[in-house]
Amino acid sequence: MEKDYDMNIGPLEARAKSRVKYQLIAGIYKSQVLISRNIHDFCGFEKVYIDGGQFDYFRCGGPIKMEIIESSFSQADLAEDWHYHSYKPFILNLQDVRIVPKEERQDRTTLEWKKRNLTWGTCGPDGQEKKKFYHLCELETGHLENILVTQNLNETYTEVIKSILNDRESRK
Repeated sequence: MEKDYDMNIGPLEARAKSRVKYQLIAGIYKSQVLISRNIHDFCGFEKVYIDGGQFDYFRCGGPIKMEIIESSFSQADLAEDWHYHSYKPFILNLQDVRIVPKEERQDRTTLEWKKRNLTWGTCGPDGQEKKKFYHLCELETGHLENILVTQNLNETYTEVIKSILNDRESRK
């Protein structure tokens, strides 16, 4: 699946006006919203730090409050932006974001949420292409099958990929 933005400017700038909305974990500090771009990126800002962002991994320290915000960019966009453009936290102004009320928050522990939101970075079949990040559900069936065979995956990724493949098989 091709990205609908120019890789030279970065996905976050291009996605800023998108109508598709994602829910991301963010840290609120003073009037700033800090978003970790990638799992284990450990980003510091003034007296706080954030680290993580995918499904059940998010760490923060200092006088910071964790919230779920609505965003026009996805975790795959954040990972790609981190990889090519910046190793710093993505920072927004608090007045420019919508904090998702508890009753509207997606359950990040469900298999369905993980199937829509977990990401994978790939350098193409020969490993020679520029790395791109996708949600697992965007990858072709053969690619997912190869990941299962060639990669040392944790339980979550194995379960999610097998579930995506089972869904596709049952639709045939």
